[in-house]
Amino acid sequence: MRIYFKRPVAVIDLETTELDIKIARIVSIGIVILDCDGSVKYKNELRVNPRVEIPKHTIDVHGITNDMIKNSPPFSALAETIAELLNNCDFAGYNIEKFDLPILKREFALAGISNFGKDANVIDVRTIFIKNLRKDLSSAVLHYLGRPHRDAHQALSDASATAEVLLKQIEAHNLSSDACELQAYCRKEESF
Repeated sequence: MRIYFKRPVAVIDLETTELDIKIARIVSIGIVILDCDGSVKYKNELRVNPRVEIPKHTIDVHGITNDMIKNSPPFSALAETIAELLNNCDFAGYNIEKFDLPILKREFALAGISNFGKDANVIDVRTIFIKNLRKDLSSAVLHYLGRPHRDAHQALSDASATAEVLLKQIEAHNLSSDACELQAYCRKEESF
């Protein structure tokens, strides 16, 4: 299949001080711009001084320490250059609509650029993944057990396969085998 975008697509990923989008500040921005034919036109990572301390629990996730960014420019010093680079691009990212883009728009607004990305189409790769990942038991059996699910939609076969998948999930994801904790895990909202 031939790739053809109507205009370049800027794939964006942020590393931030927090996961809470209301207070998170950018410490690193990765940008890969795909040209209309899908080839990489630009690729760079910019370190940003968020002007706030990065908490240890966040450093443990992305590995960017306060010392590593202390001499980096603040986002306001980079905003115009980044806005120009991303001008006339559509945007893509993994969970970009719920995480990266709200933070990026807020940072641009703080830097005095209020119309950032207003004409851009936004492609959320996470959404595409979820929409295209089959979520049925047969897919889970294939994924976790490495074999096709025989006799799908037969009650005992489905119950047996589900039991095997559960045991494999506990092992594969290092989950607790306590039913109360598993219930809490299943009900927990994702925070990204």
